[in-house]
Amino acid sequence: MKKIKKNGGTWSARHATLTLFVRDYSLNEPYVLLGLNVDKTVHGWFMPPGGLVEKIDKSITGSAIRKGFEKTGLKAVSVKKVAEVCVTVLKEKTVTTAHVIMCTSWTGNLEEKDPNLQGSKFFSISKIPFHMLPTGESDWMLAVLSGKYCTVEITCGTNRKDVGGVANTFFSESPFED
Repeated sequence: MKKIKKNGGTWSARHATLTLFVRDYSLNEPYVLLGLNVDKTVHGWFMPPGGLVEKIDKSITGSAIRKGFEKTGLKAVSVKKVAEVCVTVLKEKTVTTAHVIMCTSWTGNLEEKDPNLQGSKFFSISKIPFHMLPTGESDWMLAVLSGKYCTVEITCGTNRKDVGGVANTFFSESPFED
């Protein structure tokens, strides 16, 4: 974990990826892969597969492809970055930047390969369990599923469930470097 100076103190900064596997993207109602997380950070919430970027990863996209495969058995083929979600937890003095990589083409079969991501399945937009997504996640997810790009700032107090504020910025063209 990298240390940064912020607000007059030393904070921990890290990067993570979320791989947004999307089926039938060209249709009016695409399907997105979500699983129930049972790890300590996002326990009890539905999320796309993902995790922290590690030293072995040569790039953010490479990390998303690796994490997606490790958790689901799906090997991403066609990918693009569609969102950046920055989560600040004030009490822990941590900043986690989650890079959301959309995948519309892959190889392999869906499997439960990670015990921390259970019951993964494809949900149509109208069937996504939004009440079971972390605060601040539904807006960016709906935006990228409708063809937009976005950046999100989520500020939390004591942990990820203690959300104090969410700020979204939406773009019609990608603001992200390749």
